[in-house]
This record gives sequence, structure tokens and C-alpha cells, in this order.
Amino acid sequence: MQDDGTLLLQSLKQSKSFELVVRQSPKRGRMTGFANDVRVIGPQLVLQLFLKQNGETLTLLPDLEMIKYVCYVSLITVEEGVRVHVDEKGQDKNLKKRREANLLGNCATVLQRLKDVDGSPVMLFVFPDLGIRSPGLYELECRLVKIGLMPSPILYSVKTDPFRIHSPRNYPGAPKIPKLSRVLQEQGIEMRLQ
Repeated sequence: MQDDGTLLLQSLKQSKSFELVVRQSPKRGRMTGFANDVRVIGPQLVLQLFLKQNGETLTLLPDLEMIKYVCYVSLITVEEGVRVHVDEKGQDKNLKKRREANLLGNCATVLQRLKDVDGSPVMLFVFPDLGIRSPGLYELECRLVKIGLMPSPILYSVKTDPFRIHSPRNYPGAPKIPKLSRVLQEQGIEMRLQ
């Protein structure tokens, strides 16, 4: 017998299908120290939501519907193959040992209606202020949920390409700033363009 959450998820997925596409994936970054100065990974993570309902692709949702969709990110250490979920005390829930909170910044964001580089409207999740404390090779796992569903099932999940965080001594410099970052900044998104 299926519970109410499973039945709700099945009915939601039957009426709508979701796809998250990574439009901008981090390439590299400089490790952030323990001060308030967060070194942002570059380029900043941007995801586009594609939604199909009854075979028709929806380019936009009504504003009141858009704010119900949230994307949140988790940091995955590629070398170890371990997902790093850390609670507010710095306790790693998987490894049961003390770790530093590696991922900094806003790790969840709501869907926004913005303009693409060609001026067309798009539905984007933007993470402009993510930083990482420790050097290493990482991926970001991005999960889409809809607020208001109990429990809130994961509707779609996608990972970024692996990227490296460097120590200050080995940092080769910021990557080239993509056009999408500049366009988003012009629309009021606080993209930290180095």
C-alpha cells in the first residue's frame, strides 16, 4: 500500500514533468577562509527550469506558482565520493565526525523570472554567493522541490561538472565572466563579477 506522499508525487509527475539544466557551472574557485570574506566560486551557478504539462512546454509560470519551486544545493567531494551534509554544529551526518562547514552562502533559492542573453523570458535558479572553505575537487548536487507538498519530494536532481577549489597560493585566477552573468547583474541579481 502506498502512502499519501507517494500518491501525491505520482499524480504530480503524471501531470507535469520537470528538467533542470545547468546553464552556468562553476569552473574553479579560491578557498574561503574563516573570516566573513567569502570567495565566490566562478562562474556562479545558474540553472534553468523546463516544465512540461500535458505534452506542452511551459516557458513561464504565474508568479504565485513560481515562488513555490525551490532549488537547493549540496556539496559532494569528488575524490572521496562522499556527499558532505553538515548540520549547524559542524557534525557530518554521514561520517559521524567533526568537519568544517565547507559550503558557504545561500544554498537554496526560489525560481525567478528573468531575461536570457537574447532577451527572452526564462525561469532560472541563481546561486550568486556560494563559496567553499577547503581545497579539493567538488560537484554541486542541485535538487528541485515544490514547497507546500508534504512531504516535499525531490522532483528533479542534477549535478554540476566537477570543479576545483584552490589554495590562495595555487589559485590560477578567476575564470572568464560569462555573458549570462553580466545579463543577470543588469537585471539586479548581485553577481560578484571579479
